[in-house]
Amino acid sequence: MAKSRQYYPSQDESMSPTSVRSREWEGPSRWTEYLGPEMAASVSSRSSKQIDGNLQSSGGSTKALNIQWVVQMIEVAEGLMAKMYRLNQILEYPDPVGHVFSEAFWKAGVFPNHPRICTLLSKKFPEHFSKLQLERIDKFSLDSLHDGAELHLQSLEPWIQLLLDLMAFREQALRLILDLSSTVITLLPHQNSLILHAFMDLFCAFVRVNLFAEKIPRKMLLQVYNLLHALSRNDRDCDFYHRLVQFIDSYDPPLKGLQEDLNFVSPRIGEVLEAVGPSIFLSADTRKLRNEGFLSPYHPRFPDILTNSAHPMRAQDLANVTSYREWVLLGYLVCPDELLRVTSIDIALVVLKENLVVTLFRDEYILLHEDYQLYVLPRVLESKKMAKSGRTKQKEADLEYSVAKQVEKMISEVHEQALQLCDTIHRERRILLKQEIGRMVLFFTDQPSLLAPNIQMVFSALALAQSEVLWYFQHAGIASSRSKAARVIPVDIDPNDPTIGFLLDGMDRLCCLVRKYISAARGYALSYLSSSAGRIRYLMGTPGIVALDLDPTLKGLFQRIVQHLENIPKAQGENVSAITCDLSDFRKDWLSILMIVTSSRSSINIRHLEKATVSTGKEGLLSEGNAAYNWSRCVDELESQLSKHGSLKKLYFYHQHLTTVFRNTMFGPEGRPQHCCAWLSVASSFPECASLIIPEEVTKFGRDAVLYVESLIESIMGGLEGLINILDSEGGFGALESQLLAEQAAAYLNNASRISASSVKSPRVVGGFTLPGHESYPENNKSIKMLEAAIQRLTNLCSILNDMEPICVINHVFVLREYMRECILGNFKRRFLTALQTDNDLQRPSVLESLIRRHMSIVHLAEQHVSMDLTQGIREILLTEAFSGPVSSLHTFEKPGEQQQNTGSAVEVVCNWYMDNIIKDVSGAGILFAPRHKYFKSTRPVGGYFAESVTDLKELQAFVRIFGGYGVDRLDRMMKVHTAALVNCIETSLRSNRELIETAAASMHSGDRVERDASVRQIVDLDTVIGFCIEAGQALAFDELLAEASGAVLEDNASLIHSMISGIVEHIPEEIPEKKEIRRIKGVANGVGVAGDHDSEWVRLILEEVGGANDNSWSLLPYFFASFMTSNAWNTTGFNIETGGFSNNIHCLARCISAVIAGSEYVRLQREYQQQHQSLSNGHHSSENLDSEFQPRVTAEASIKSAMLLFVKFAASIVLDSWSEANRSHLVAKLIFLDQLCEISPYLPRSSLESHVPYTILRSIYTQYYSNTPSTPLSTASPYHSPSVSLIHASPSMKNSTTPQRGSGSGSSSAAAPDSGYFKGSSSSLYGQEHYNEPETGNSRSNENNNNNKQRGSSRRSGPLDYSSSHKGGSGSNSTGPSPLPRKKNICWGKGAPNGTEPKLTTTVIFISELSCSISHLKTLTMARKSSLLKRAAIAVVSVIAIYVILNASVSRSLPSSSDLPRQLIREDDDEGGSPIQPRVRVYMYNLPKRFTYGLIEQHSIARGGIKKPVDDVTTLKYPGHQHMHEWYLFSDLNRPEVDRSGSPIVRVLDPDDADLFYVPVFSSLSLIVNAGRPVEPGSGYSDEKMQEGLMEWLEGQEWWRRNGGRDHVIPAGDPNALYRILDRVKNAVLLVADFGRLRPDQGSFVKDVVIPYSHRVNLFNGEIGVQDRNTLLFFMGNRYRKDGGKVRDLLFQVLEKEDDVTIKHGTQSRENRRAATKGMHTSKFCLNPAGDTPSACRLFDSIVSLCVPVIVSDNIELPFEDVIDYRKFSIFVEANAALQPGFLVQMLRKIKTKKILEYQREMKSVRRYFDYDNPNGAVKEIWRQVSQKLPLIKLMSNRDRRLVLRNLTEPNCSCLCTNQTGRITSI
Repeated sequence: MAKSRQYYPSQDESMSPTSVRSREWEGPSRWTEYLGPEMAASVSSRSSKQIDGNLQSSGGSTKALNIQWVVQMIEVAEGLMAKMYRLNQILEYPDPVGHVFSEAFWKAGVFPNHPRICTLLSKKFPEHFSKLQLERIDKFSLDSLHDGAELHLQSLEPWIQLLLDLMAFREQALRLILDLSSTVITLLPHQNSLILHAFMDLFCAFVRVNLFAEKIPRKMLLQVYNLLHALSRNDRDCDFYHRLVQFIDSYDPPLKGLQEDLNFVSPRIGEVLEAVGPSIFLSADTRKLRNEGFLSPYHPRFPDILTNSAHPMRAQDLANVTSYREWVLLGYLVCPDELLRVTSIDIALVVLKENLVVTLFRDEYILLHEDYQLYVLPRVLESKKMAKSGRTKQKEADLEYSVAKQVEKMISEVHEQALQLCDTIHRERRILLKQEIGRMVLFFTDQPSLLAPNIQMVFSALALAQSEVLWYFQHAGIASSRSKAARVIPVDIDPNDPTIGFLLDGMDRLCCLVRKYISAARGYALSYLSSSAGRIRYLMGTPGIVALDLDPTLKGLFQRIVQHLENIPKAQGENVSAITCDLSDFRKDWLSILMIVTSSRSSINIRHLEKATVSTGKEGLLSEGNAAYNWSRCVDELESQLSKHGSLKKLYFYHQHLTTVFRNTMFGPEGRPQHCCAWLSVASSFPECASLIIPEEVTKFGRDAVLYVESLIESIMGGLEGLINILDSEGGFGALESQLLAEQAAAYLNNASRISASSVKSPRVVGGFTLPGHESYPENNKSIKMLEAAIQRLTNLCSILNDMEPICVINHVFVLREYMRECILGNFKRRFLTALQTDNDLQRPSVLESLIRRHMSIVHLAEQHVSMDLTQGIREILLTEAFSGPVSSLHTFEKPGEQQQNTGSAVEVVCNWYMDNIIKDVSGAGILFAPRHKYFKSTRPVGGYFAESVTDLKELQAFVRIFGGYGVDRLDRMMKVHTAALVNCIETSLRSNRELIETAAASMHSGDRVERDASVRQIVDLDTVIGFCIEAGQALAFDELLAEASGAVLEDNASLIHSMISGIVEHIPEEIPEKKEIRRIKGVANGVGVAGDHDSEWVRLILEEVGGANDNSWSLLPYFFASFMTSNAWNTTGFNIETGGFSNNIHCLARCISAVIAGSEYVRLQREYQQQHQSLSNGHHSSENLDSEFQPRVTAEASIKSAMLLFVKFAASIVLDSWSEANRSHLVAKLIFLDQLCEISPYLPRSSLESHVPYTILRSIYTQYYSNTPSTPLSTASPYHSPSVSLIHASPSMKNSTTPQRGSGSGSSSAAAPDSGYFKGSSSSLYGQEHYNEPETGNSRSNENNNNNKQRGSSRRSGPLDYSSSHKGGSGSNSTGPSPLPRKKNICWGKGAPNGTEPKLTTTVIFISELSCSISHLKTLTMARKSSLLKRAAIAVVSVIAIYVILNASVSRSLPSSSDLPRQLIREDDDEGGSPIQPRVRVYMYNLPKRFTYGLIEQHSIARGGIKKPVDDVTTLKYPGHQHMHEWYLFSDLNRPEVDRSGSPIVRVLDPDDADLFYVPVFSSLSLIVNAGRPVEPGSGYSDEKMQEGLMEWLEGQEWWRRNGGRDHVIPAGDPNALYRILDRVKNAVLLVADFGRLRPDQGSFVKDVVIPYSHRVNLFNGEIGVQDRNTLLFFMGNRYRKDGGKVRDLLFQVLEKEDDVTIKHGTQSRENRRAATKGMHTSKFCLNPAGDTPSACRLFDSIVSLCVPVIVSDNIELPFEDVIDYRKFSIFVEANAALQPGFLVQMLRKIKTKKILEYQREMKSVRRYFDYDNPNGAVKEIWRQVSQKLPLIKLMSNRDRRLVLRNLTEPNCSCLCTNQTGRITSI
């Protein structure tokens, strides 16, 4: 045992420059390094003088202790342990007992890297080193040490100084402890708690410092340092060597030295521990805590009593119970003799049973039970032995022996008990705290005025929860300390315990409540202190105190105390938050008083003062002072108190294990998403753990905190993404989208009667489909509950993240809203790209579209709970994935450079897939085009699908809707590039074989068959060119399908634009050369499938781009293509009647030939015209023919037709010449091919082939394909020898000139004989005869060229090819006129237009942008042309343009905006599988009795004197104007005819069986003001309460109300007090409310109800935006005095009424005041909008329609239509506390620039229609839209309620979907 230490001099005389720096040994001034800046400054200021150090008592001059020294020594202890902790981290010291040192230990640089010498020195301690022995060990190392002694001394110097500081701390702390123990007369909690806590905290700090010192290599530090000192100082030891040896040896082990040093204070420690025992027992008894309500804000037995005052004295004890437990653990450990008290055994047992370790510092600990057995049990056994030997009196010996035996048994058994029970004990305590804190949060949220009186109870709850959370992580089964890495605590702690999350959340919300109402708490504390001054002054004047004759010093201190309290500013009528009050001097004076009166050296002590005032019947003088001391800390130290009890920053040292617990407690089965706020709040406080005396820690802890916050956010976003993925799965929303097919529905009906309803398992029909109601069966109910839970968690998490304040860690700011947005959008992008590629190959576009719609429904669900536009982000992602052009032209993104490498990735994948697998057929799947069905077929799957399932019009329309105009343009461009390459190959072959083709052409004209065949056979690679042409034809066919799909989507989304394009195309003049604008318009039309000839226009554009058809070799095309008839490819060609195509895609060859001939002729003639025009540019034009400008076009048509007929003629000639008796199969394919070419080409009549091929042959071919009768055999001789020139072989067109025309009815063709030349078919009419007499050449286009030619098969038929139209593909609508305005809004994926306008296809945008450029040209044409046809065309064009200009505004409004996107994506497909539509919600309006509607208007008029008596027809009365007129507008809207309600989201139905929703048109708000201000005597006049009861009685009598409990009913309740009497009975309905200020969480919520705007009471501002006439900065006019949150108005009046450019007036509702308010708002820049009786008021909407920027001072306001309106764009939100600061609001508004105000006004002008009930597209329409969005949830809840067969009352009701949207716990 170390004896009393001698006094050490303040200077170490032997200190050298390399030695340890000198310090003072006495006084606290030597510890400035270990103290904070404030405390160090106070120490330095007292270094020369002692304030309150010497106090004069009545007995003379005595030296009293300064309590400030005690506080400083506790702070020094923290600093010393921080340094020791740092040394442990540097050294990574694993095992000081076994002397095992790692490689990192020596490389740390603290010790010389000579392990053998250093280890030997440590083992030989406290022996002095011997050089001879060291030389024997390692002479080389010793020499090395000698050489580097100075360097090593410098590295060891700070740590040797640490040992000196530990020794000095031991001296001073022990001296203070002994002095306190000997001088303080009482250390009981309720008498002298302040001195007691200071004493015990110093005691525990002293013990922890010395125990922690064992964890550093003290012996090695001292021995190595002394060796180095001796080597560098001629074998002289350092002067403090022997003192440090004595100090270290006396604390080896530390507990032994502590027990000896603290033996003198042991009795006082025992007294203290006995005194705190009851508080420890109480905290351990959870049943008593719950039953007696120690943590309840209201009494458990008397819940009507709002304040629980049953145990006011226990709140402080429970707040300090964590300290009490630490006192017990350390007190009995170092003072084991005190365990031999009878009461101590129970106290120690309770605490030891709950703990396995005791924390020394941060995550360093000692194993509690091992140390008790090693160091406490021997002392107990020794006492037992002494008692048994009878050294004392026999009775006392027996008692001592019995107690010692009990202690021995307790210590021996408590370890096993702790291992088994500690987790159970703490789990039970955590559950209690979870419940009590949850109730506390709800109570103080509802009753914030009671928070301040119960602040101590709040601190106690926080302290207990803090203790439990820290205990959980300290005992999590993992030892965090490096030095204890091998010693794992053997206790099983459940990492999935959900109570941890609830505790963290409850603590966070309690702290937030205290901070929110901190002004109220300070005001209450100030009021208490003010009243306490009078009580203390009264007690000072009592006879007892006067009789004591206090000495002047003590009396002066009491007078100063009273003076401090009386100088406290009054809180009445002032802003409490603005009061600054420093009460530190008051507390110092009171501590000085306590040190005097509790000192044994003072003549006046605490007992004297208590006895002197006990006769007054009031609290004693010291009790009053102690209470004032505690309440003073609630004035200027409330935040520090809150941090002390509620901070969990110490969890930083366990953050390696926090993530696992976080995920389990937040996303586990019982977790809550809203707990993330608390976790992030904890993580953001981690930097506060850093010690300022260790600079490295500040940086490291801050960096770790940032990384951990990032990991938490990543986990939160992972959970959010997981919830979205759960919903966006086949078992989630995918299950809700499944619909029955007709056969499935039939199976339901047929099998429903066969299945027993009492089946245990859910019934299934034979086909495997479940029957209706299957969800209620046990095996299916789980999935429904999981879906409901996922929806609830998703909405809660989104709401929480949206409302969460930014998290600040060091200099990093984390905005959770932005992380959430990026997570949702990133998840959508990843799922989109993942869904794009399936396991096999590309996803079908229709499936991809349905997946996008399903995901968008989830995004829309989340978007309803956030204040950001997620839909626009989704649009931008789709736009980015679809756009593949130059990023500089993509203006949607602010930083295009970052997006450049990723743009168009998705559309690139899709387009490449279509090109490779459909056009090029690289997989060899045998792609064939089916002309009749309009899709591609394949002989085997292409990437998991057959070609027809991904190329039909429905799939391509889905592709267009997903990727929009950019996707269409990209795919079109890729096909053009590919086709251009193929056309280039054709041109190359044409040029290389030019001579042969010319020879063949000449022989064709001359009829020399031999020379023709010889020349054709010499053409190189003919079959290869045919393959190229077929592939080009495939591209043509696919692009036409794509154009048709684009046109269908455009017509569906923008029918007016589509009809305008169609109309303009019909009247566009045909000319060569064409104007650039007209060419672009035709390109637009061709891209949307309304052009006359898609293929030739497409090829023509390609040739113009690549510069093709630029020489005379292209004139040989007809002959070159005719030579294709000699190819061997025809030998394997077969015709398929079902598809109308060929086995090797020869049909595409026909398309290619027709398009290439026509396109090349256009390009060639246009180039020739331009050359002629240039040659004649210097001359004059001939005016011989006024219509000469039309000749080029006629020439082009004639030239194309001539070339086509030339090809048909010579191709037919080659076919007939190749007749062979042995093989005729190729003849059939070739003739059908030529016939299809005539059908395809718009420049040839269908009968063109009949001039060159005998009609009998054609009839025979088609008869054998399309008729069930035997086919007519081909003649055995060559067709040239057949009598084709005779009439009997002529076609009907030839017969037409000599034979009367046959009837055109359907019976004509079917009634014809088999030998009449017509086959039997199902055609309804013969082909038109108008083409039969058409000449071979002409000067105008044929009639079919004037049509859009969408359905060629139904408009161009003749001859034997009039087979059934069912084989030709369905015909579309015959309507060619402009379609009406669209009645539904569907999404058209494309580039987002600015300001939320409808995005259009790229081709449409080009058309609109170019339309104006062609107006002047079209007018010029109209003036110049005299032809009546051209006049009509020009007039039509001008008319269409005029219509477009007139309807432009209405079109833009009718097109869907970005805000409509989610609703469009959720819509279902129609029954016919056509384009998706948005069904209108059907609403049935009740025909209520007149007393609930017009009768209320009558009552109002009678009460206000408008009418004297009831009228006969109440419908003639005018509804009175007030701020809740929505009920009248909605009622009037539903009474209007449907023709006047176009565009409304709902439709009124008259049959309730057809209704989706039911509207109850009660005038509930009007009912409230019938007798406003006029109290009605009982039994007379109008009663709103009776009206409500009558309405409820009427509703409950309706079967539609009873059916779903009113869930599908809509009830207006705009006034906050409307229907207040029956709210609990109608809360299931959709309530139309102005806000939720007067509604409980179970009565109203965002999910269920709709927030509606007030009716504005001022006139609309019709002027322009600007600030010239707005001279007032801020305007407000309204009632100054309001209740609840409206009390802020009065405070704002006080702050603002003296400002110069602010107008703030008190006024009530009247006409004069409305006029004044209108004028004031119209002439002000900003309008103040504070809360009223509820958070919202009509003034906000008055300011919006006045274009006066709203300044909203209402923290809890709810706003209407936030899914489409971002109020931040035109409003300013100011926190109430900030707005009440003098000058803050005005200064902030003055800093806003004019440009920003104009932006606000511009935005208000664009959105104010939403708040105008008179606007057809205003508030009424928007309310109905919001109501219609509630329908899916209503159906979900109604269906669920109906199918539940048994409701578990212990589970939370699923209505929590509608009640827990604020993120606050509604049930515990």
